[in-house]
Amino acid sequence: MPGTIFISFRESDSPATAHRLGERLTSFDYHCLLKSEDRGVPGCNYPADREDTVATCDGFVAVIGPRWLSRFDDRGRRGIHHRDDFVRKDISAALQHDIPILVALVGGAQMPSPTLFPGDLLLLAYQPATEVKDAQFDADVDRLVAQLRRFAPTDT
Repeated sequence: MPGTIFISFRESDSPATAHRLGERLTSFDYHCLLKSEDRGVPGCNYPADREDTVATCDGFVAVIGPRWLSRFDDRGRRGIHHRDDFVRKDISAALQHDIPILVALVGGAQMPSPTLFPGDLLLLAYQPATEVKDAQFDADVDRLVAQLRRFAPTDT
């Protein structure tokens, strides 16, 4: 049975790359669940269903692009600092349930400074990060898969 990987991303930041990453991971026999900060499907019990989904995954990939921290509210606070931000909730759930996390840096993004993360996400700043560039996408994803296989093997 393939490992299940939760892929977290922001619609305003990196949706095309996140979907491309999911397609590529599927070719390695991973079952991928792509989730953005989108509120989800009507009738689902969000965030409870979503947290349960994260808790049952074998691995978690946080896709961070150059605008990942650029969502602000009307008071000038970063979206990641809101308790109701689904990207924050997903990452927090992965950390709480000891789901191994990898970071895919896309679009030239750098890992944000630990000072920019809320306390419950601070450990994200120290997770393994792999730069995934469009020009060498397959090779970069191969490196990411090598890391994934350490904690979320497949039967192939």
